[in-house]
Amino acid sequence: TSRTRHTKLSDVTAVQTCSHPILLLISYRGRRSGKPYTVPVNFIREGDTLLVTSYRNRTWWRNLRGDVPITVRIHGRDWPATAEVLEAQEAVADAFGRYLQAVPQFAKYLGVRVDADGRPDGTDLHGAPHERVVVRIALTLPRAEQGA
Repeated sequence: TSRTRHTKLSDVTAVQTCSHPILLLISYRGRRSGKPYTVPVNFIREGDTLLVTSYRNRTWWRNLRGDVPITVRIHGRDWPATAEVLEAQEAVADAFGRYLQAVPQFAKYLGVRVDADGRPDGTDLHGAPHERVVVRIALTLPRAEQGA
């Protein structure tokens, strides 16, 4: 059987090295149709994971429920990964707050006010879980590539 392991992003030289968001492509299969889909998203790096946020009324992220295997394309290179959708209000508020702390310049675009120091407004953050989800992505490598 093929076993996978989570890889540290520091081992993946193609991934961003700063905290500014950049574009990645998420490729996955539809839960019901099995059709392949690819969506472009901004992301931030948080330790050994990537965070993506989306409006709840969009449908693409629903295909990622349940630790779904996906492929992410970063800087022209494909990486196998696993996606986990955070939908619970407390988890979304916490992760979305960390997202905006990493990239406060996105706050206005994402409908969150910032204070004079550039920190996201707590009231707006607490309202975010009603409108948003966060997708947490962990890159994986096949066992055969662990020594590479």
